[in-house]
Amino acid sequence: MTGLPITAAEAMALVAKVTVVLSIALVLAWFARRGSARTLHLLWTTTFAVLLALPGLSLLGPSWVLPILPATTAASEHHLPEYAISDLSPTAGPFGAVRQPQSLNSPPTRDLPRAAGADGPIPLTPAVGVFLIWALGCAAGLVSLATAALRFRRLVRGATPLQDPDWIRSTDRLRHRLRVRADARILSSVQVPAPMTGGPLKPVILLPASARDWTSGRREAVVSHELVHVRRRDALWRLVGGTVVALYWFHPLIWLASRLAAAATERSCDEEVLALGVRPSAYARHLFSLASEIVPGPTVLSLPVVQRPHLESRIMSILKPHRPRFSQLRTSAALALIGVAGIVAACARPVRMDTTESPAPPAEIAGLPESPTDTPPPAALQAPAPAPPSERAPSEPTTTGPIAAAPAVPEARGLQEFECRSGSFTGIRRDGESMTVQLSEDGMLLCMRTSGEVVMNEDGTAVASMDSGSWLVLESEADRLHRMVITSGLDGLEYEWSIDGRSQPFDDEARDWRNLMLTAMGGSREAWEVRSRAASLRRQIGSHERHVASLHRQIGSHERHVASLQRQTGSHERHVASLRRQIGSHERHDAGLQRAIEGYERGVAALRSGMARMERWLREESGNDVREQLADIQVELERAERAVQSIRQAIEAYDLDQRVGEITQEIEEYDLDGKMGEIEARIEGYDLDGRISEIEALIEQYDLDGKIRELEEQIEEWDGDRRADEIERSIQDEIAALRRLVQAAERRR
Repeated sequence: MTGLPITAAEAMALVAKVTVVLSIALVLAWFARRGSARTLHLLWTTTFAVLLALPGLSLLGPSWVLPILPATTAASEHHLPEYAISDLSPTAGPFGAVRQPQSLNSPPTRDLPRAAGADGPIPLTPAVGVFLIWALGCAAGLVSLATAALRFRRLVRGATPLQDPDWIRSTDRLRHRLRVRADARILSSVQVPAPMTGGPLKPVILLPASARDWTSGRREAVVSHELVHVRRRDALWRLVGGTVVALYWFHPLIWLASRLAAAATERSCDEEVLALGVRPSAYARHLFSLASEIVPGPTVLSLPVVQRPHLESRIMSILKPHRPRFSQLRTSAALALIGVAGIVAACARPVRMDTTESPAPPAEIAGLPESPTDTPPPAALQAPAPAPPSERAPSEPTTTGPIAAAPAVPEARGLQEFECRSGSFTGIRRDGESMTVQLSEDGMLLCMRTSGEVVMNEDGTAVASMDSGSWLVLESEADRLHRMVITSGLDGLEYEWSIDGRSQPFDDEARDWRNLMLTAMGGSREAWEVRSRAASLRRQIGSHERHVASLHRQIGSHERHVASLQRQTGSHERHVASLRRQIGSHERHDAGLQRAIEGYERGVAALRSGMARMERWLREESGNDVREQLADIQVELERAERAVQSIRQAIEAYDLDQRVGEITQEIEEYDLDGKMGEIEARIEGYDLDGRISEIEALIEQYDLDGKIRELEEQIEEWDGDRRADEIERSIQDEIAALRRLVQAAERRR
């Protein structure tokens, strides 16, 4: 990675971009403050989406220089003079270091720390401290967001669905009027302090337990408000807004924007509820009543119907005699402006100003001359005479000054400013404007990395041109690390050549190494791109298959929906059958009592017949036994008559007619035929056969087999594996020559 000052500069540029986007959004919100709240809601939703995507767009999007960010003036580098006295660097090798011309657009390197992991950990600089503070604040915000989400999930788990038929009918009617397609569950719980909506992916409406006793007016007002949240996926945008606030918590404008966005979201919902015909005074009264019933509790990731900080402004907006109308034209213009501002800010880069004059650098070490011309270098370190212009390689730097022994400290400029290897991978990796190619061959690691606009020749074996600020790094590592940094200077391309971190003269050996490296890495890049193209074609086949499978899943979804409606029909029929079974049960109970009465009545008749015979016998013959039997029969007769009377009273108390009448009325009110007709109408209106036919037509029109055949023909025609193998075989000679060159150089050293 680059040094921390570079990262700090990029972070400052991102903060400037965020400030630009937020400032434009606040200005647009000020102009739209008297308009429809729906416009403000869409404006802030788009703004937070742009802010969330801004870091990614800045890295992955195209770039151009625009004068909207602070200009950066290239500072003169403080460095050692062109040569050094030999006794100050006793460990210097026998080879000299060529001082190439310094590009005016190259970044300053005086305070740039060494790369992490090279000589030790990154020191705790102010930039590192600022980053740690930001990371702690961001982590705290994200943890708070996750905690609120877990609390809402706990409320959902402890809630139960509302089964009241009136609630279900009212909710279905409001869904139809508001065109809500999402299948949101409506749950209630004693733990819910106020009506709220949550669930970014699966919307859930939570109501307090007292909602079962609400009037129809309050019920429709609250459910309409929450269904508007569900239709617009406000719970998902609430999560996006919380994430943006956690990322940019340090920015004061983000907190102001968050408060304005929350107020606009609720006011826009109020507008849509009032558009359904709800009386403003009644709606405001419901909100005020709900606010008075709220018990403060922990924050959950949801959208409550009432928030006390915004209640006063909402009620004033609701009770306005003339509510503003929504303007599609003004809203589209505002959203387009904020979107363009976000794209321009993401693609803009800080302007770097060239300086025509820079102060002469002071001497870094006491005893060194202020200028290379003050004291001539030792004769032993004099550079050989430069070759004639006709013998020099094109676009290569010329050496007109003396060659000095390479100092041990500081390290070569390329080692400090540029990085090639990016983890232990083999292949191509692109990261924004940078591209890294790595190759491992028999224990030797080869790497090439470019940043910015680097143009290669047609066969990719040499650098044709390079923009200012762009660079190319080549590395080979076996026993030693050979490294070359190619940048753009005032006189063309500049080369910095080092071995194990020590600068070396750019000689014929360096040129041979460079040519072999560019040929090998260019061939490797081409081979990987050929294989990547073949893999891309194969992925397209999988994409087409997944698309058709998705269409088949849509057919299954439609069939399951119709089956669900048909199951509702069976549920209604079972409910009515259950009520009818209750009538039969009551009738059987009454019939049992009637049979008991008949049995007792037959017993009474038998007892009376026996008493009549006994009385006749008593008149004919007098005897104590007959009188005793007659007394026993009289007792039994009285007992039977009391039992008959008790059963008659039980029958009267049971009131079969009233019970049957109540159940019959409930069956009539349930309106089975109406419900069945409504469900059958919904099934007919859903037009399952038409939907399935439409999807099947899309599948047939998509022509999956044809697309797969076409891609397979392209894969066969492209023949990526064979072409890549041929390219890799073609560069084996260059890699072998590079290995011999490196080994020979190591033996000489």
